[in-house]
Amino acid sequence: MAVSTPTGNSPLRVVVFDNLRVRSHLFARLFSEHPRFSQIYHPFMMAGFLGPEGVLPKLRHSETRSKELAEDWQPLWVTDTHGSCRRQLEDDVARVEAAGKNIWVNEHSCLAIRQEVALAHLRGHQYTPQDLGPNPTYCPDWLFDTCTPMMVIRHPALSVRSLYDMAIQVQKVRPTDEDFVMCTSLHFCRLLFDLFKSQGRTPIVADGEDVVLRRKGMTDGVCEALGIDPDGVVEQWDPTPLDQRPQHPMIAAFTKTIHESHGIEFPNENNKPVDVETVLDTLVERYGEDLAAELKRHIDLSTPDYQYMKQFAV
Repeated sequence: MAVSTPTGNSPLRVVVFDNLRVRSHLFARLFSEHPRFSQIYHPFMMAGFLGPEGVLPKLRHSETRSKELAEDWQPLWVTDTHGSCRRQLEDDVARVEAAGKNIWVNEHSCLAIRQEVALAHLRGHQYTPQDLGPNPTYCPDWLFDTCTPMMVIRHPALSVRSLYDMAIQVQKVRPTDEDFVMCTSLHFCRLLFDLFKSQGRTPIVADGEDVVLRRKGMTDGVCEALGIDPDGVVEQWDPTPLDQRPQHPMIAAFTKTIHESHGIEFPNENNKPVDVETVLDTLVERYGEDLAAELKRHIDLSTPDYQYMKQFAV
């Protein structure tokens, strides 16, 4: 498989585009103590979701969800803009590279890609790589042009179920709300994958399930593609100190598990294909047939993109 490499004299710059609930934090944690890297988490998340330019007010929601965003979420809004986040990212990259290390950036694809593209896609527009232009993201052009792109994906039967299970604990979101549609769609990853591929820079692809089902084979593949020493990968670690964890209550809720974790918990059973019917049965048991049918619709929408990108997984 051909993968992208740093351009000219540019240092290795890894940018991971992922989705919510694809084990992307666990994946990043495997490489978090690698001596080559310093990691930069979600540079555009706060601006994209909760800043004054954030996408949430522009999306279509149920009356219940709209009321929650207008009233209950008022204390959660922040002042970060895409411009301020981009400047911070540039400063962080300069700091890391001045120290002689390489960057490892990860961001959810639906927040990395520009809002006008995301909203148009949600409302039915079909993009080709040629439509997107040379850089349809909020990343600086120089970083987009010189990065080694990577995608972390996961079967949507697992990621959609996981996102809904988590979201309803802290939000009044429903499967018909556009923010849920946006956060479950793998098509934003697919758009970027196809664009990079059209530029001759096929991204490295990792399946989030392989973090626990075939960790060594997957990480060895990533390390070979990046040209780095696999001995820098870790399976065990200390929980994140409390003073280093996210302070924003929404981010803290979604990252609580990874920050409290001690390492990879490996299953006893062998690697098996995802049994979609079993997942759907659990959705019916938990939420009833009507809501399960809505969740299945999201699974069906993203499955072709997952199956396509899975072909390229290490």
